[in-house]
Amino acid sequence: MTATLPTLAAFALFTHPLALPSWALLVMLLPLCLAVAIIYKAVRTTDIRRLAMEILTLFLYMLAGLAALMITGYAIVAWR
Repeated sequence: MTATLPTLAAFALFTHPLALPSWALLVMLLPLCLAVAIIYKAVRTTDIRRLAMEILTLFLYMLAGLAALMITGYAIVAWR
């Protein structure tokens, strides 16, 4: 059985992942949170006129929650 080149390339990314600096991983959270907020609010909203404000609010809540988790995790690690 032969595999095509895109299949091999996709498999190689899982067996040999790209080395990214830690700041790049944090920056990648922003579009992920924004995409989740857009999709969730697009499905759950009841008033389309308030959609943009609800997306922004959820996005900021998600960022605040992630920041709180990061600060808490850092405090726990630093306390030990």
